[in-house]
Amino acid sequence: MALPKNKNLRRLRTNGIDYYWKVAPDTRAFNGLLVTVGKVLKPHQRFVFVFRFDYEPLNAAPPSSKLSLTGVTPKLIKESIKFAQENYHWGESLTCSFRFENSAFHLAAES
Repeated sequence: MALPKNKNLRRLRTNGIDYYWKVAPDTRAFNGLLVTVGKVLKPHQRFVFVFRFDYEPLNAAPPSSKLSLTGVTPKLIKESIKFAQENYHWGESLTCSFRFENSAFHLAAES
């Protein structure tokens, strides 16, 4: 199945399953991104996680090396899929959400 054009979707294949993912600004915070990940063959089966940068942009400029190490990459997307499957049984339910902050994934209820 082809992904829709002009939706800024990226494709990723892991464990024989095709996924799509998209990154958008988190309008609720200045230092975060919303990342949506879903299955290509079941587009409504998806999850969203908030990616928080490990710096406060209002306080200081980030070191460029740290930003490059903490960006949203295909490796991070694969790790998020694994986290969703292990912690939310994603695949059985349609949606779930969590966050990536301080170099680790966190369940929605954790602070």
